[in-house]
Amino acid sequence: MKEKDERSSRRNPPPPARRPSGGNSAASPVQVGTCWVAPLIFLVIFAGGLIVRLLYLRQARSVVFFDFLISDGRAYDDWARRIVAGDWLGRDVFYQAPLYPYFLALVQLAVGHDLWWIRVVQAALGAASSGVIFLAGSVLFSRRVGVIAGGILALYPPAIFFDGLIQKAGLANLWMSLLLYLLARTQQAPSFTRWAGAGVILGLLTLTRENALLLVLVVSVWLGVHFAQRAASTRLRWLVGFLGGLAVVLLPVGIRNLVVGGQFALTTAQAGPNFYIGNNPASTGSYMPLRPGRSNTPYERQDATELAEQALGRKLTPREVSGYWFAQAWAFIRDQPGDWLRLMLRKCRLVINAYEVPDAEDLYFYEQYCPLLRQLGAVGHFGILCPLAVAGIVLTWARRRSLWLLYALLVAIAAGVALFFVFARYRFPLVAILALFAAAALAEMISTLRAARLPRLAAATLATALAAVAVNWPMYSKKDQQAASHSNAGAALAEGGRLEEAIQQYRLSLKLEPALADTHFNLGNALLRLGRAGEAVDAYRQAVSLRPDDPEFLVNLGTLLAERGDLEAAARHLGGALAVWPDFPEASNNLGLVLIQRREWVKAIETLKSGLQKSPEHPGLAGNLAWALATCPDPALRDGAAAVRLAERVCRATGFQDPRALDVLAAAYAEVGRFQEAVIVGRRATQLAAARATGGAAREIGARVELYQADKPFHYPR
Repeated sequence: MKEKDERSSRRNPPPPARRPSGGNSAASPVQVGTCWVAPLIFLVIFAGGLIVRLLYLRQARSVVFFDFLISDGRAYDDWARRIVAGDWLGRDVFYQAPLYPYFLALVQLAVGHDLWWIRVVQAALGAASSGVIFLAGSVLFSRRVGVIAGGILALYPPAIFFDGLIQKAGLANLWMSLLLYLLARTQQAPSFTRWAGAGVILGLLTLTRENALLLVLVVSVWLGVHFAQRAASTRLRWLVGFLGGLAVVLLPVGIRNLVVGGQFALTTAQAGPNFYIGNNPASTGSYMPLRPGRSNTPYERQDATELAEQALGRKLTPREVSGYWFAQAWAFIRDQPGDWLRLMLRKCRLVINAYEVPDAEDLYFYEQYCPLLRQLGAVGHFGILCPLAVAGIVLTWARRRSLWLLYALLVAIAAGVALFFVFARYRFPLVAILALFAAAALAEMISTLRAARLPRLAAATLATALAAVAVNWPMYSKKDQQAASHSNAGAALAEGGRLEEAIQQYRLSLKLEPALADTHFNLGNALLRLGRAGEAVDAYRQAVSLRPDDPEFLVNLGTLLAERGDLEAAARHLGGALAVWPDFPEASNNLGLVLIQRREWVKAIETLKSGLQKSPEHPGLAGNLAWALATCPDPALRDGAAAVRLAERVCRATGFQDPRALDVLAAAYAEVGRFQEAVIVGRRATQLAAARATGGAAREIGARVELYQADKPFHYPR
């Protein structure tokens, strides 16, 4: 059967492609890459896209985020730097899609850790994506459509914006464009090699955007249905090639996850938490951290794991953590189906809405500093692209049998976003397909007008009008995230040590939106770093008043109040933090210290012991518990041997260079009668404290050393 199919293909080759006429420009696919014209057009589109992106980068240098990274950008950069330093394998199952950090590491190896040149490389890849879309459009529709599609992507403001971020959206767009081109060529002339190539590219896309796994099913079904006239053995061989290409990329990641993390996972272990974030009673359709105020990337895995383990009362594997959050989300869907359907409707609206839902960096904030982005955005935003694409679908409906893969890919990508939660960068892979249909609309409108096909034109016009209303229906204003953007700018500046400028950004943010609890908190942190403790207390109190159950707010306020002598209020706030988050080590540690100062020894030792059981590697808890066990005035509560074990562990962890840890060890030695060692260690602690210009501490330690010289331990008075 296979031989008959192959012979018939050779005896009946497809007719040669004809140059498309102006009257049917979007309906006549052409061969590309067989003459000098297509490469020349590719280069022109690439050059145009690159020039526009470089002009944008020149303007974007004035944005604070250009040099000071935050959130995912900071996390990706740190990850890439660890890879460059030699940590290629990493630890634990991947929690974030890994390909972009490895790509970033390769770029850093080539150009160094220079954010400007890294962004230039990404701009070049974005420009190349525009050229690839030209090739895909030329195969799927016509050269004219390809040129228009390439031009759309080259000048599309969100594409320019994403290509300039230290983010993975631009890389995902490159893989999406290449996938469309390879699938187009496969549809035109299928072969095992092309199917394998499509599998490889889809694998790379999946390691950049995990929900691209949904496309595996779409492409597999299309392979079986679209080529139904081919022999089953031929289609099976192609499917093996496609899945084999996919496996070449994903299997090494799965094996790596198994080796270092004990779990076979083809991509990451964050599907469950992400699904819950987008499907719970408090969901808004976009991102919300599992713990309020902890939206920074390093917290995501920690919080997902700790909350799941706290709920189940045991240690969990990454798969079990993900399963727990999936179960929580499904419980909401099962118990409140009406609320979930309304939430899904909102997310579907967000996926197609003209508004670009921001992550930490907002397109509309950048527009204030980048005239090019602002001017292009006035005429080329999603609210124009999407209705034009709808018009293209209507005008090319006669070719639906050859284009239905594009429809299926659109639906699958949109569904993959809506099932979880919506960011503009998550829906960005839709743009490559929308650009093709929008280009087809512009090309077909010309031929339809010339041919006076009024019913067809009327249908397209009506569909476009309805889509324009739906897509541009207001859900958010461009100004809605301005306060958050200024707050994020403040965080970036604070991270870079520019505290006065950070404070200005925080105050500007609060002027726009006084109820931003996180901004008050970050303002307090910046003020405290500048030594303005009184102002910091006021900022922390504002944060707590807005979100009284946030444990980090309570810990910072309580700790600062303790330093200012208000031990009663400090204990109240720190105890409140511990009630909200029992596993919060800083809350246990700082509350234990306050209780020691208040001479509430039983509570202090219980609090420190409980905290150390939950966080056994926390040096502060171990050191402070050792201090309490060695210096408590009640002999029934003292335990010198335990104090020595704990203090020695802390000193080893700090390389015997921390004067506070050495002071604790000296007190512990004295408690068990090892006075000569206590004197030696205490003198070393005194020297280190004096060298660090902490004269008060040096004098206090020295006074205790005098006790040890007299063979007396240090105990607090009763």
